[in-house]
Amino acid sequence: MIILTINSGSSSLKYSIYNMESEQLLAKGLVERIGLSNSQIVHNGEDKELKKEISCKNHEDALDYVLKFFNLEDIAAVAHRVVHGGEEFRKEVVIDNEIENQIKNLSELAPLHNPANLMGIRASKKKLPKIPHIAVFDTSFHNTIPEYAFQYAISRKWYEKYSYRRYGFHGTSVEYVTNRAIDKLESENCKRIIVLHLGNGASVTAIYDGKSVDTSMGLTPLEGLIMGTRSGDLDPGIMLAMMRSENLSIDQIDYELNSQSGFLGITGRFRDMRDIQSRAQSGHSKEQLAIQMAVYRIQKYIGAYSVVLGGLDVIIFTGGIGERSPYFRELIMDGLGSLGVILDSSSNKEAIGEEETTISANNSQVQVLVIPTNEEYLMALKSQKLLELNG
Repeated sequence: MIILTINSGSSSLKYSIYNMESEQLLAKGLVERIGLSNSQIVHNGEDKELKKEISCKNHEDALDYVLKFFNLEDIAAVAHRVVHGGEEFRKEVVIDNEIENQIKNLSELAPLHNPANLMGIRASKKKLPKIPHIAVFDTSFHNTIPEYAFQYAISRKWYEKYSYRRYGFHGTSVEYVTNRAIDKLESENCKRIIVLHLGNGASVTAIYDGKSVDTSMGLTPLEGLIMGTRSGDLDPGIMLAMMRSENLSIDQIDYELNSQSGFLGITGRFRDMRDIQSRAQSGHSKEQLAIQMAVYRIQKYIGAYSVVLGGLDVIIFTGGIGERSPYFRELIMDGLGSLGVILDSSSNKEAIGEEETTISANNSQVQVLVIPTNEEYLMALKSQKLLELNG
């Protein structure tokens, strides 16, 4: 079974294609700057590698370029990443018109993500109308979080009428690396896991016996850790004060917290950890502060979740920063000695590639792993199982 995966952003389309019989990645790529000048496609396949500028007005144009690489008759299904599934979607589903409308209605809870995901779905269904299109939701893995952890202490009507609660995100990534850790360690000492998905978006998830029991992101992907342009945790009173002090609208507050905060807000210039790390190491105070703030908040979550789990067996680093920044990982781990975490500095420095690596010392009470995430493979696997189940 050949499955194409699509991860659609507002101006990008990331794709991969898998042969699920052999569990082989056949090709992957990315179309960037959709709808803008100098659109670009990067494609890596078994027999073809390509990087060039293209003319690309919309997601349909992007798919036209992508689909030229493949025999369309071979594709059995398309798996789509959808960020927010709300309470409606607890597992992956075949997309029909009703499902499409429900995903659209959930855009209020993920305004930066669901509309973009929907553009990819609609373009793909138009180009490949005769095969199943499957939505795989970032929120579904977190449906095991207990009510006392997912409810907010606000009037019950907001939950009953609008389903305002903690949902959590990065679920597909967290599920993949959790499964890999359990397979790798093959030990009873792998029940209590904390996953650090650290990228432009970042989250911490507490896992007990393979299931999510709490996570840092909430109703939206705004809560929790400091991110590239997102504030993470803050006193909700700040929003009221901002509105009053400069007479800001709801949309302006949304823009401030989602697009002008986080690392960008602290430094005034940079959202990418590579730039921030380089400048921090060169002595620039704003970038040093940004890293100190981010590390401190991550350490607070690890401490809290180790209590939630009743101890800690494994910490997993994943995501672009988690996988590729030994410097950032070391700063985090250096503050966890009270939890019995001891870093192997040499292994940590070498863990910057695609390999799964243990970076804790042999005498560490907690195993620390770097596991490159592979959301696309898990999306394809979930889609295959759904299609087989439905006959």
